[in-house]
Amino acid sequence: MPPARDVAGKAGQGAHKLPSAQGLMKGEGIMKKRLEVLKQEMFGECCRYRLDICRDRFGEIVYMVFDAETIDPQTGLPEVIRISYHLQEALAGLI
Repeated sequence: MPPARDVAGKAGQGAHKLPSAQGLMKGEGIMKKRLEVLKQEMFGECCRYRLDICRDRFGEIVYMVFDAETIDPQTGLPEVIRISYHLQEALAGLI
């Protein structure tokens, strides 16, 4: 798990000015970017699983595994079955 972070930014760095409420409503500042998908890979028998390699809003790499045979009832899309900051943890038992 990544080190704890404060709302001012990365641990050990100088404080950053927090955006105003108007800036947040316009999508500026720390709330602008939530999750960026860097790469998607299919794996498993008949490409059952998809691994998404993402960057979270703090700049950390996050691994998300989706299962095509398990559908999320709210979205109707393949369900996320694992989320981890470590690739080995995300893929354990699947490959």
